[in-house]
Amino acid sequence: MQLIDHYFIMLERRCNAMGKKHRFMKAGVYTYIVKGYEAYTVKRPRDDHDGKLTGFSPFDGYEKLFFPLHLSESHWGLVVILMMQRKIIYYDSSSGYAEVDLQIFKRWLNECAGALNVPDFSADDWIVEDMKDRVPQQTNCLDCGVYAMMFADFLSDDLELSFNDDAIDFFRIKIAADIMRGQLSYPIS
Repeated sequence: MQLIDHYFIMLERRCNAMGKKHRFMKAGVYTYIVKGYEAYTVKRPRDDHDGKLTGFSPFDGYEKLFFPLHLSESHWGLVVILMMQRKIIYYDSSSGYAEVDLQIFKRWLNECAGALNVPDFSADDWIVEDMKDRVPQQTNCLDCGVYAMMFADFLSDDLELSFNDDAIDFFRIKIAADIMRGQLSYPIS
């Protein structure tokens, strides 16, 4: 989990530097949503004692929200919420691995809107897409985390998911090098 969280922090930094309004959630957020805990840290940003703003609202002008999904403690998938297009999209490199209730993200958005008093909001009619049969697929049971990170990497820059299983060893080395260096090795653009 920590590896994916760290990589997602670097992706968010790159997007911020490029002027993109994307939010990369921590790996544990999906578990909170599924278990029905308060809608993550849904509150208006506030000034803490150190002057930093805290809190998170999906309605603060974000274009994309990225959720890594840790499924059954052994598999990774990715959900991307496209706020402007009103879409919730699931990406999975192992199409037959697990069924994910994507409606839970509609409920989460509605709970967030209620908690934040967002007027006239409902995600009930949002489009939900399961892309797991239309994305690159892994050929073993080890690479799902690499695929989830690369899906997020490519999608955060509006690139097609045009890689295949032959590129995964390269991506694994790239991810390790980027994390050791503390930044992404290249801006995708």
